[in-house]
Amino acid sequence: MHHLLFADRSLYPSVVLRTPIRTLSWVTGAPLREQLPPTLVFEVEGGKGFAWPDFVRPAANIPLVSPRMRQALGQAGASNVDYHPAELVEVTSGARRPYAAGNVLGLVSAMDRERSTFEPFEEGSPLVSSIERLVLDEARCAAARIFRLAEFDLLVVVDDAVARALAGVTGVALMAPEEWDGFRT
Repeated sequence: MHHLLFADRSLYPSVVLRTPIRTLSWVTGAPLREQLPPTLVFEVEGGKGFAWPDFVRPAANIPLVSPRMRQALGQAGASNVDYHPAELVEVTSGARRPYAAGNVLGLVSAMDRERSTFEPFEEGSPLVSSIERLVLDEARCAAARIFRLAEFDLLVVVDDAVARALAGVTGVALMAPEEWDGFRT
């Protein structure tokens, strides 16, 4: 079984990328082609009592993982993620923590189009512009530990082994594809 991977955004109000970069092509499933700065700096306004989550998604396209989450992904066999040094700064206190910006490599066309409810992107395109009910074809994604869904590349999908490895990681929200409301990314 596969699950959708989201960040628990209730742990932080917003996160902003402060390092200027030209493009945000993090959803293509391919290695990044542009030269990145040595460290991507993100800012969060956590306020008093802020607890550092292990998983942060400032936008649907750039997941930030703590060293703890990166280790959990590696131990679960999720080896198709390129990591780029990042730092998360809590602006109220000025505290900084190391993270990694993760580029999930691999797009898998795994949406069961017969059982899913969706709006096509354009006539004949395999991409979809919105999904009301998502059903995955488990046979098409069985070999992948972690991937972006080819039909809707903002979605990151993980298998059971990765889901189990992330059980103790803070900031992770896993959801059955059929339970997704079509909006959360």
